[in-house]
Amino acid sequence: MLDKPSGQHNDDAEHALYALWQQQQTEPVAVDAVKQKWLKIKLKQRLYFAIDIVGVFIMLTAFYIAFDKVGLFAKTWMAILTVLAGAVTCYLSYLRRFALSWSNVGTGSYIEHLKKQLINNIRIAKLNRDMSLWMILAMVILHLGMFYFDNVMLPTTIRKGLISLAILVVLIPPFWLWANRRAKRFTRELNALKHLLAETGTSQNIPS
Repeated sequence: MLDKPSGQHNDDAEHALYALWQQQQTEPVAVDAVKQKWLKIKLKQRLYFAIDIVGVFIMLTAFYIAFDKVGLFAKTWMAILTVLAGAVTCYLSYLRRFALSWSNVGTGSYIEHLKKQLINNIRIAKLNRDMSLWMILAMVILHLGMFYFDNVMLPTTIRKGLISLAILVVLIPPFWLWANRRAKRFTRELNALKHLLAETGTSQNIPS
């Protein structure tokens, strides 16, 4: 028996994927429901990319404002954190390249791009989840370093440290939970997609 043409494989995958999202709805879904989902993913990822860029500019502004008000260690540590933030933003933009239309990898089908972006969305969510914990370590290092190397008085270190801790206690847990839920949700969606594409013979070696 002859194998199906690649175009037929893609059509079968699209029909199977339509059925997946139809089953997840309580009402009938239009044929272009999956395309709409891909468009929403692209919009959200582009919005997150813009937020990442704004975050780096905020760090640069804070570094500029505080430059003449802190000691050598604080300046050095803030510069390191700013550079790291820029590097992470570049990496995140790389992971978002399918949603940002910076890559032509794959067949050009929205299913191919959806598949690859779901894989990268899992990586993004896990990275965001881990970075929320790294922020605590970065803040501890900043205050301890200012105390030992910049001769900041102990009462000032404790006061500023407690203020920073209070802010992190408010911000970190919700952010960690949000990122963790996203990682689990994208994993479920990817597993469902892998199963359907495998059934239609179009798995195309989806990585884990």
